[in-house]
Parts: sequence; C-alpha cells; structure tokens
Amino acid sequence: LLHWLEEIPAQVLFAHPRLGIYSSQALVLSGKLTAADHQLQAIEAGYESRLAPLTPELHGKIAAVRATAAIHKADPASAKEQAQRAIDLLPPSDPSLASVMLIYGNAAQMSGDIPLSIQWLRQAADLARQNNDLSTRLMALASLLVGLTMQGKLHQVETVCLEALDEVNSQLGAGDWPLPTLAMIYHRLGNIRLERYDLAGAEQGLTRALRIAENSNYLSVVVNAYGGLSGLRSSQGNFFQAIELIEKGMQAIHRRESTIYLDLCQALRAEYW
Repeated sequence: LLHWLEEIPAQVLFAHPRLGIYSSQALVLSGKLTAADHQLQAIEAGYESRLAPLTPELHGKIAAVRATAAIHKADPASAKEQAQRAIDLLPPSDPSLASVMLIYGNAAQMSGDIPLSIQWLRQAADLARQNNDLSTRLMALASLLVGLTMQGKLHQVETVCLEALDEVNSQLGAGDWPLPTLAMIYHRLGNIRLERYDLAGAEQGLTRALRIAENSNYLSVVVNAYGGLSGLRSSQGNFFQAIELIEKGMQAIHRRESTIYLDLCQALRAEYW
C-alpha cells in the first residue's frame, strides 16, 4: 500500500485527504511515526488554510491514526484521548469504529485498567463480527486474551483461542494465512500450553506464530512471536537460543521509531543472562 501511495504525487495525495490518512495509518503500522505525524499535520494545515475544511468524519479518522501512533509510543493517556475523540466524531455506521474501540481497550490495558480494557475489547470484537471484519475481530480477541490471562482465566483464554481459530478455518480454510492477528492467537495459545508445561503443544503454537509473524510488518506481532518462542527455549534450558530470539525481537524494535515492548525484551534478556 505504501509503495502505491508513494507513486502518487504529493499534491494529488493531499487533494484527497482519505488517501493521505490511509498513508499515515500505513506509516504508523510500519513504525514510521514521524513521517505519519508530518502527513497528518499537512492534511490538517492544507484543508484548514487553503481548501475546504475537513469534515468531522475525517477529523475522527485522523484522531484514530493518532491514537494508534500513541499506542506505538507507549503513551496510553494520549491513545485514550485520541480514541475517544475519534469515537465522538465518527458516524455510528463507520466500519472503523471497531478498530478505534480496540485501540481504547489496548490503551486501558496498557495503563493497568484490565476490567475496562476487557469491556472495550469485547465491544470491539462484537462490532467487528457485525461488520464481517475478521481481521479487526481477531485483533480484538488477541488483545482480550492478554487481559484474561492477567486475570488468571486460562480456561477462558484457551476457549477463545480455539473458537477464533475455528472462525478463521470456517471463513478462509485451514492454513498459515498471512494475518498478523492469526499469529497473535497462536502466540497466546502456545503460551497457555507452556503455562501447563505442554512443551510439544507450546512448540506447535509458538513456532506457527513466528512463521506467520515473519511475513507481517506489524511490530507488536513480530516482537510477541519472538518473545513467546524465547520463553519456550528458556523453559527447555536452551538459554543461548532464547537470548538470540529475544535479540531478534529487539532488532525489529530498533528498526522502527517505536519503544513499545523494548523494556519487556530487555527484562527477558536480563532474565536469560
């Protein structure tokens, strides 16, 4: 998508703000946060000063992109503020509302309010199902699994994982579909099996998560996949491989402008050392 958008002259791109917003969102998901912020500022400045004013809907979409960027900067307060602004401005029929609810839920989780996070993530998953948006639904479920794990509800975690995988198989068929969200589901399922010391089941889930994640440019998915498999190698007593895997995750972070997960990776590496 970014490659196609880069082929469009800047003056044409900013004459069509939706294209500019899509471009900014893709930049955020690729870890190019400064470039995304510059684009959003250019869209706002151009339309407020020279052209027609932006509609409330487009202001809402810009707020949604900024909320996503705030998550990547590990700034949950800003993420919640921008997500709430997007929810207030976007029309109820907008299919991206589920994604914004997902961001709010992730921000609440990041700030430690797990019950609030679970509430928003369930809403996001339900709305995504109504919109037949499998990708956002899986992303919401993957984040929901983190909250349920924090509450110690491991049976619920496994149930949600298996139901999500059944949903993918029924809609797409079995296979390693290049969905970042699918990698997150396998990662969480592998971790649950590791908690139960089912090393064979953990190996199956975590290696599959990494295989899918390596075809994805989603930072959180890539880092979680490396982190999950490093935990398995640590449990097997293979600390050299565990360190190598977590350092690959850290390299993925350093290639971007994001700081999310860096502290966790450093802590895991110290533990393995």
